[in-house]
Amino acid sequence: MVSPYLPHALYAIAVTSLSIHISNQKKSSEEEKTRLETRISILQQVRDQLRNTDKPVSWDEIERLKKLARPTQSEAEDKSDGRVLPEVKLSWTDVFYGRKLPKEEDEVVLSEWDKKDLEKLKSELEGKS
Repeated sequence: MVSPYLPHALYAIAVTSLSIHISNQKKSSEEEKTRLETRISILQQVRDQLRNTDKPVSWDEIERLKKLARPTQSEAEDKSDGRVLPEVKLSWTDVFYGRKLPKEEDEVVLSEWDKKDLEKLKSELEGKS
């Protein structure tokens, strides 16, 4: 036997689902609008720096601004032209301890201080024997 409240429960679930979906869509469109406005602002700064002939152009600053204005990975995948930026993978250890340097095969990279300490230990060991 079906409860007389079942249709009301289904309507309530449907209305709740639609309202959540619409609010999420509104939020994502606002975020997208903000992202695009930011990108436009950055590109306008680059344009103004290139047009301004009074000051010398700082190419490092322009490269930094161009990197900020690049689309993200998900935005690049959405476009049909096929351009995709390389994805940078970071782990939590990279975040907290810094990125590890790639080690070459069978060769350990030592700092200047480590080399001095090793030479000191070798000379002490040779002096004792």
